[in-house]
Amino acid sequence: MKSPGAAAPNLPVVPPSQIRPRTVGKRRPPRGRSEAERLRIALLSPVWFPVPPPRYGGIEAVVALLAEALSDAGHEVTVFASGDSQARATISWIYAEAPSERIAELLPELRHVLACYERASEFDVISDHTGPFAAALGELSAVPVLHTVHGPLDGELGEVYEQIARVSPRVGLISVSRNQRRPHPSLPWVANCPNAIDPARFPWHGTRGDYLLFLGRMSREKGCHHAIAVAQATGLPLKIAAKCREPAERAYFAELVEPYLGGGIEYVGEVGHDEKVELLRGARVTLFPADWEEPFGLVMIESLACGTPVLATRRGAVPEVLEDGRTGIIVDDHSELAAAIPEADRIDPAECRRAVEERFSPRVLLASYLRAFRAALEQVPRSAATAATPYSRIPRACGGCREDRAAQERAREGLTDGEAARASTSAPATAPALRRPEAPLRATSRATSSSASSPSS
Repeated sequence: MKSPGAAAPNLPVVPPSQIRPRTVGKRRPPRGRSEAERLRIALLSPVWFPVPPPRYGGIEAVVALLAEALSDAGHEVTVFASGDSQARATISWIYAEAPSERIAELLPELRHVLACYERASEFDVISDHTGPFAAALGELSAVPVLHTVHGPLDGELGEVYEQIARVSPRVGLISVSRNQRRPHPSLPWVANCPNAIDPARFPWHGTRGDYLLFLGRMSREKGCHHAIAVAQATGLPLKIAAKCREPAERAYFAELVEPYLGGGIEYVGEVGHDEKVELLRGARVTLFPADWEEPFGLVMIESLACGTPVLATRRGAVPEVLEDGRTGIIVDDHSELAAAIPEADRIDPAECRRAVEERFSPRVLLASYLRAFRAALEQVPRSAATAATPYSRIPRACGGCREDRAAQERAREGLTDGEAARASTSAPATAPALRRPEAPLRATSRATSSSASSPSS
């Protein structure tokens, strides 16, 4: 049994005037894309973990995949992340190493976000994957800002996004599942872009192991204690691979996990990609006993890519990700999980793999984000967007982005994806602009300079 790791030491911060962006990885030559078609895209990733993450970090993994797909498609991509990132793009950074131990502090995120917005006029669009802080500041950007919401919107966070919609109405929101929108369907949603993985990085085979697997982080909402209950009820071995760094995670581990280790229940620690793949390939079934409105659940598609079915509770996006009976078994209550394992045994591993290749591949991720980017740019000329003009004078950048008010009403009414798709055939081609504040915020016009920007090549 592994103990949760110790806190990381203080990490260096390099003044912006002394750092330069760098290009890492092998960048493939553009596929003959013309200058008019090629987009200059800023991907603003959370600063807390490198891109891609060496261990835990679902958002960072998605940003890395999106950066690679966009670069391979011939677009010019800059990833704003920590300096120890290795994404296939130009990396622009304020913190030389990810300041993971400062994740509860405000200033690292603020400096990181401002470093991107200072250079906004260098890009055609900013794709923001951080938290609500960046979305709230997005009104000041000289170019369209599309903010992907990676967390749940129930509770106080949903109210914060309602405030952001009033303060920064030009910032378009992207969901990662339809269910994620349900608490606040009238927010300025402009696209739905489900997360994805690269199946090539998840080799699979058609045989199954004999143990149950829980993969994620130590928290009550992820439900590791429910996975332990399943192992106890069935007598099957359980392997637990989970992040356990922050105080709340350690407290949960000490109370609801550590006392029950032993007797076939094993905590293997926080694992890297290769270890994760081996665990997924060798599992009989992956348990996903979510105890909250899960926004997406990347673990589910990682498991499916390895040919391992998922046994999950019907919470959040689970019914959108899993196909009940084809790629997993969905139950209404945690008490039903143990009895559903034999049913999961009948699922074909090849069907699990096929579902990921069809629905959650880099190709699908690329297409969904490019549709959102181009729709935003249709509402404002690129020449106008990239000029260092006070933002309040620029037309609404993404007023609907192909998802008009009728689409928002469909989301409010809880229509399924298929119903929404059928209804969309009669929707108007041009969406109305999103609401404006009575007194828009104004930003001082500024020209880009190497001394005021984050690192430049």
